[in-house]
Amino acid sequence: MDAWCELCTRAFNGDTAADHLILYLEGCGNRLANGQFSVITTTLSDRDRACLESLGFAPSSDQENEWTLPGDQWSLYVDAKRNERARWHAMRHRQLQIELHTHLETIQPLPGLNDQHRLALVRGF
Repeated sequence: MDAWCELCTRAFNGDTAADHLILYLEGCGNRLANGQFSVITTTLSDRDRACLESLGFAPSSDQENEWTLPGDQWSLYVDAKRNERARWHAMRHRQLQIELHTHLETIQPLPGLNDQHRLALVRGF
C-alpha cells in the first residue's frame, strides 16, 4: 500500500510518469470474470515493470503482456487514492495559506494614499 500511496502523491505533485501510470491503470484496466484486476501493456519500461511489481501486479500466465492484481487489492488502491487526494489537498491548502500570509505581511502600503484614494482603487478593482 505504501508504494501506491507514494505513487499517488508523486502524481499529485506533478510527476508526469506517475500520473500517466495511474491514469493508464484506471483507464485501461478491467476486472476479469475471476475477480482479478487486469491491465494489458504493449510496451513496458523497466521502471514501469518494477513499479507494477512493487504494487503487487504479476505477469499473467494466461495472456502475454497482461498483468493481474487481486481485485480486492485494486479496490483498496482506489480508496487509498481518494484518501491520499484529500490528505494532499489539505496539506496543499495549508502550504498556500502560509505562503499567502507571508506575502501579505511583506506588502507595504503605497505612500501618499489616503483612505479616499484607497477606496477609489478598491472600487475600481
